[in-house]
Amino acid sequence: MKSAREYRSKHFSRPFGVGQPTHITLRLQMAVGEYSLLRKKSWLYGYIPRLARQLGIRVLHMSINGNHLHLVISTRACSLQAAFLRGLSGVIARKTLRAEKGCAKATRFWSERPYSRLVT
Repeated sequence: MKSAREYRSKHFSRPFGVGQPTHITLRLQMAVGEYSLLRKKSWLYGYIPRLARQLGIRVLHMSINGNHLHLVISTRACSLQAAFLRGLSGVIARKTLRAEKGCAKATRFWSERPYSRLVT
């Protein structure tokens, strides 16, 4: 059995089951004050389901906290799950840092890679 740290490593594949719910946690390193996710909460509750609909993903549950975000999603393909995570994390970082697409900021926004595990 792999530890939580090994799952976060880029050298191990993310757990995936076709149609099986997956719990995903995205954690922010700099979520204090104006960078807190609680300031973006109303916007995120609208954006996450819209992005999921575009990719054909079902969002079963979501919880937005100050420095992290919990999602339970179900999808048909691993590539769709990866596209969802890429799109979501990129837009959250750009909106929070007020950065333009293609002009990266010099700060590290996310604490670590998204943590995911299958829900049984």
